[in-house]
Amino acid sequence: MRRLVTSDCGNFKTRYAEEAALFPNDVGRLALGAFLIVWFLVVPAAAGPYLLGVANLTGIAVIGATGLNLLTGYTGQITIGHGAFMGVGAYAAALLAARAHLPFWLAIPLAGIATAGVGAFFGIPSLRLKGLYLAIATLAAQFILEYVFVHWDWLTRGTSGLAVPQARLGGWALSGERRFFWVIGAAVVLVTWLDLNLIRTRVGRAFVAIRDNDRAAAALGIHLFGYKLLAFFLSAFMAGVAGALYAYYLGVVAPGKFTLDLSIDYLAMGIVGGLGGR
Repeated sequence: MRRLVTSDCGNFKTRYAEEAALFPNDVGRLALGAFLIVWFLVVPAAAGPYLLGVANLTGIAVIGATGLNLLTGYTGQITIGHGAFMGVGAYAAALLAARAHLPFWLAIPLAGIATAGVGAFFGIPSLRLKGLYLAIATLAAQFILEYVFVHWDWLTRGTSGLAVPQARLGGWALSGERRFFWVIGAAVVLVTWLDLNLIRTRVGRAFVAIRDNDRAAAALGIHLFGYKLLAFFLSAFMAGVAGALYAYYLGVVAPGKFTLDLSIDYLAMGIVGGLGGR
């Protein structure tokens, strides 16, 4: 009788690195490479300004929804304040660019970090609250931040909004839909790659354990409050980056763009797209 080998019975993994790989074989890698080539080379050449504008707004939404999925989908922490966190990133980027005169490439990550700090602050109740109660707490964060956007006139200029200087990368002015398409597309690829790899690390496995059963996770030695706070921090960072790109793309930041409706839209994106990759 011929001895059975792995290939006779199926695609078995013998190392953890194989289990954690983004693609089980070269087919997925080649398909992704082909898609990226078409997306970054063919689409900008063939699509008009309208379709490129839709693609740019979609890319910004993908970054924001990825942050929400990390918090709600993988960690199980419901939030209804994601739109307000995007607003923090947008205002932070506008202030850093217009008043501190920081370049585009530096204002974007700094706006994300500022938003992450705000998100971590509002994530503090997550230690004792979950489910509907945590959702109500984050809803309060949404209304608090909306109030700040409208009434903190000396910083945000209230309903008049803030003008955002034109984005520049070195001597390259990001004017027009096509140039923003490449920058936003690169940001989407980077954020998605970081998110997928994060979930395959010890931190990502802790997030999933908390989502599935937080008491069992605590019994295994997972520090619930620390990881929940980290999830809020990372989710808000991605929301801040999305908001900062949105501010540069529109050229103006106004409080009417970051209302409760936007937070609900992102929840709908997560539900329709599949929370936690499920």
